Amino acid sequence: NWEDSKAGKLSFGFSSNRVLTIFQGRTVHAMFAFGVGSNLKMKYGILSLVTWGFNTTDSVDEDEEDEGPQEDDDNEEGRQKDEGSDSTNTEKPQNNENSTKGKLPPPRLSAKLVVGSQFPFEMSISQDELFHSPSRSGDATLSWGPLMGCRIQGMLHREISTNYITCEQLESQSSGSLSIGLDHTPMYGLKWLLCYQRPEGISIQVPIFVSCVLSPYYLNNLIWYSALSFLVDELVGEFSHTQTSTDSSTPIKEDIIISDKVSTIQAEQRWLHSSNATINADKQVSIMRPIAASKRKRETECIGLVIIKALYYRQSADPSTPMNVTDQLQFFVQNSSLVLPASSKSLLLGFSRLDSRTICQAEPNRSYANKGNAIFSWLLNHDKKVEPTASILSVRYKFKGNVFETSVGDNDSLKIPNKNDLNLGPSNLVS
Repeated sequence: NWEDSKAGKLSFGFSSNRVLTIFQGRTVHAMFAFGVGSNLKMKYGILSLVTWGFNTTDSVDEDEEDEGPQEDDDNEEGRQKDEGSDSTNTEKPQNNENSTKGKLPPPRLSAKLVVGSQFPFEMSISQDELFHSPSRSGDATLSWGPLMGCRIQGMLHREISTNYITCEQLESQSSGSLSIGLDHTPMYGLKWLLCYQRPEGISIQVPIFVSCVLSPYYLNNLIWYSALSFLVDELVGEFSHTQTSTDSSTPIKEDIIISDKVSTIQAEQRWLHSSNATINADKQVSIMRPIAASKRKRETECIGLVIIKALYYRQSADPSTPMNVTDQLQFFVQNSSLVLPASSKSLLLGFSRLDSRTICQAEPNRSYANKGNAIFSWLLNHDKKVEPTASILSVRYKFKGNVFETSVGDNDSLKIPNKNDLNLGPSNLVS
């Protein structure tokens, strides 16, 4: 059977969104979608109509017409202001502010037809800023199905900040939603609904069966659980309000968090300057060295990227204090390429700060003349304040039979091979 085979399991979907003007002053947002299978049988179909408010724009136009004389009154009041009547001007803005505060956003009205659902016909109304609270909303839904009958559902929604749920160190500006309400169906009776949804998309729904339709206490349960839903919503609102008031009235908590972060950063800086960082870096290099040797062998065989010499040092008068990081850079080579981020190289694996260790001499067989010059320069400059100098990473590498050399700053990014690097010549002549 072709329909039962894998090739027959195909489907086609179509959706359309339109803004309709049914009559003057009423705008409806319509959405239509359907899906059919390869056997041309309809799998789903949705028709949704959404509008806002009960009144049309005719009343708005009337309000705008009414505002015309008010503007003239404002001009007259402006003329009277020069004559000393300031009280009328101060009272009217206050009245306007009170009127704007008392207005609620228009309710959202929707009608939906869903083919294949238990309740194909559905009508709902939802209101934001319920009871003049920006964090509260409510909705009521009336739906009908040929098998399930009529379904009535009412829900109260409240936004709750996540920092009231999580621990004190994990505060967030996003908010979750707590929903409480009742659901009535002739078949299942009355259910009390509790739902909590996190901003990450995690939701917890708890339907609690209250009473069947034929129970003599059905009406009493409906009244009591409706009151209980409203009471729980109010308690949650009072709790969240007290939490926000205490958090805003005591900024000490934020200061403690900031001071903890600062102390953590200072502890990390002290650790980077300590001998422990140097010891750990040496241990890391001992682990990285065998892997770097195998990579060097593999890159040599394919004439790829081979780090000949890499030095990490400070720009100072004494060039005899570099840190050899050849094995570290060879360890970071991947597919004949090396990329280092634009941050301090002392934070990389196998690196450490240059002022936290006693670095071995780059040339242990130095002449006595150079040693004498170093001692003489120290005697001349040991009383002077030494300003911090920038750190440099110098790399000499071999790639495709040629030797290249480049240098970058401590906080600069490094990407090799690079055609702009200095070409020192063939690898059989330059090492």
